[in-house]
Amino acid sequence: MRIPCRKWTYPEMPGNRLEYVMNRKKYYDYIQGKLTNLINNINVRGKQNLLDLNIHAEPFIMHLLNRVFGWNLQNANTAKHNEAAFDLIDDTNKILVQVSATAKKDKIESSLRKNLSGRNGYRFKFVFLVWDTAKLRTLEYYKPGNISFEPGPDIYDIDG
Repeated sequence: MRIPCRKWTYPEMPGNRLEYVMNRKKYYDYIQGKLTNLINNINVRGKQNLLDLNIHAEPFIMHLLNRVFGWNLQNANTAKHNEAAFDLIDDTNKILVQVSATAKKDKIESSLRKNLSGRNGYRFKFVFLVWDTAKLRTLEYYKPGNISFEPGPDIYDIDG
């Protein structure tokens, strides 16, 4: 799945736009390498029940999504400690995001079945810290009446 991005502006890029375009592959390779390293470490450490990277990945994902999509996601756990259904919230754009290394239908269903009555009109998105969630995008899910969720466009992974 291709992730639609907001239009980039270049003032924050080092040098000028031409320099950025000429070095695009270098930037892409650098980002891909860092994401690959993050996902592999989360996977290996998760098998050892070491989940500290999962927690530290949430703010990274928050800033990445804010930058790519122009959202205003905030950590949902600051308002309510250990929010049960989602990790990130954007009240302006009405978006809820669950960040997880567990890419299973049960994980999605469990989040969607939680009490989200105070979030009428919000769209629920899942970001899985794994490689491929293509199968999850084809399944049917419980849909609460007050929340929007479509598996195709609302499930993200690192593979795209």
